[in-house]
Amino acid sequence: MDKKNLFSCLSFTLIILILLTHMSTVLSSRNMLEEEPNYFNSNDIVYHQNEILSCDHLAYIGIDDDSDCWLSQFVLFDPGNLTCKCIDENVTCISYGSWTNNGTIIAFMTHNNYEGLVEINPLNCEINYICRDTSGFLGLAYDPITGMLYTSSNHYLLRINPETCELETIGYFGSHVFYMVGMAFNSDGILYGWDLLSELYTINTETGHATNIGLLGIDINSRSDGHFCFEHDILYIAANGRYLLKNWYPIGQFEGDSYITLLTIPYGYNDTTPPETTLTLDPPDPDGENGWYVSNVTVNLTAIDDYSGVKDTLYRINGIEWRSYDCPFILYEDGKDILIEFYSFDYEGNKEQLKSVRLDIDKTPPDPSICYEITGGNCWQGWEITFTIPAYDNTSGSCYVEFYINDVIQETVTGAGPTYSWSLIFFPTPNWTLKVIAFDCAGNYAEAIINGSDIKASSTDIFSFQYSSNFWFLRFFERFQFLEVFLRIIKL
Repeated sequence: MDKKNLFSCLSFTLIILILLTHMSTVLSSRNMLEEEPNYFNSNDIVYHQNEILSCDHLAYIGIDDDSDCWLSQFVLFDPGNLTCKCIDENVTCISYGSWTNNGTIIAFMTHNNYEGLVEINPLNCEINYICRDTSGFLGLAYDPITGMLYTSSNHYLLRINPETCELETIGYFGSHVFYMVGMAFNSDGILYGWDLLSELYTINTETGHATNIGLLGIDINSRSDGHFCFEHDILYIAANGRYLLKNWYPIGQFEGDSYITLLTIPYGYNDTTPPETTLTLDPPDPDGENGWYVSNVTVNLTAIDDYSGVKDTLYRINGIEWRSYDCPFILYEDGKDILIEFYSFDYEGNKEQLKSVRLDIDKTPPDPSICYEITGGNCWQGWEITFTIPAYDNTSGSCYVEFYINDVIQETVTGAGPTYSWSLIFFPTPNWTLKVIAFDCAGNYAEAIINGSDIKASSTDIFSFQYSSNFWFLRFFERFQFLEVFLRIIKL
């Protein structure tokens, strides 16, 4: 080998070694990013998992699924607990939203087959169109400093004037950006963006150029909306429509199979309004008489808050102990004037005035018994028998008693009781039956029965025993009662 060829070989080998060294350095750096992803806020402060600040504000999400609920709210630390705010079957798509200084949400929406940029009032779900025909845009961010909107299309940054709907192309992100799928401003007016390669950028709103500041450390394979919580300058992202991230750290999964296409966090509001709590009962109305329940009652408390969100709902029964409400509870025990007190408070410390509901429950019927006494009469005119019915009820109280002879009603005696009396004159026979039904004021009832053979003043006691106590003799008079009457006449 001549000197020229030897020099060429050595040069080529040196170049290969330099390239291998460079690739090793790049791969090592890349692995470090994957093993220890950076956690950024707008001040470039590095956060670690145990240092991430809490932002327990209310947030709104848009949902792209088959349900009619297109806007829901939740508290940021609990994405698995969604509350539907807006329902409209005519909304078929909503994506990329941003909170505005007006306390509204601006988003892309398809409503009644019209596609455009809309402004949404989250308190009453009113929708106002700003621009029509806004297809092909990715991401949407509202600048709290200038009041302008920013979005992306075909690797370019665009500015939208929400007052005039004027659209302006700002500039190219750069060849290093692979589809900017999300954008968000922080409170200082710095625009952040993230692409499908999970890279985080700051974006110059005058030139459109995107400056890479780090790897998110997550996989983004679809549109992923996000918004800053201004109070703590923390960026939240609804990654891949399923998971909520806080400064790139997963908080949890959204409820059910919902696909999240919009995420926005209110800011700048002055929340001085307390929550409002509503109590509902099941059954909704008393199922007994006179306003009484005669069954178990299920109590459900629902609290709503306009901005910061409901932090807790407390209740107590009959003034005993305050409890935190987390699910419906059941009242099992009987009681008169059962007192339920409740209230809620939000994350800004606004406390609702104490509310209360009273109800009456009586599931226990009276306990009647039958007492009787021969108070007059004779064998010719008939015997006067007075029946006294003790019918005690400890909750709603006794109300009335019905008297039946052989299942035919004879008399109804009303009053507070607890004892009820009824007298009649007749010739009692063994096959005669007295039934009483005692009712309490809630409508519960119970019955007691006495047979004629159990009454000591029956025909066999009063008359027939005077002749014989023979069983067949007594049965004969039971069968032919007119003979007994005839013998009474003869005796007189």
